[in-house]
Amino acid sequence: MTHTSPNGRGVYTAPNGQTFNIVNSSRPRNDADAPAFRASTKKPHKYNARSVVIDGIRFPSKREGDRWLALKLRVVLGEITELERQVSYQLAPSVKILGEKRARPALRFTADFRYVEGGKTVVEDSKGFADTAFRMRQHLMKSVHGVDVVLS
Repeated sequence: MTHTSPNGRGVYTAPNGQTFNIVNSSRPRNDADAPAFRASTKKPHKYNARSVVIDGIRFPSKREGDRWLALKLRVVLGEITELERQVSYQLAPSVKILGEKRARPALRFTADFRYVEGGKTVVEDSKGFADTAFRMRQHLMKSVHGVDVVLS
């Protein structure tokens, strides 16, 4: 159950009674904040995702925040273990290209979530759809690390 209080904060109550604070950080809190909010020159997200703060953690999208809550609930229920956020994997080492002054950095993929379910490690990325860049990362993760990346 989720409800919103007058100050714009939401509270999610899990079936076991545990509560999680949800703050939608993409909108002003009151009219005094509105002019500064509208005057912001911050570039909008490519897919119009709205950032959200849940339990003091800022998520780049509501989808990712909602998935975090669902996974935390599964931890509480004992369905999954070892839940982690923002786990980084190296897909290719750094290289020095002939004629360039500096080496190019290593290619990395940062998964949104990693957890263990039924003895198997699951790596998840929260997206609305599998774009070309995701499919390439997914392919590299399987070929380099032998890990399947699940789209959630």
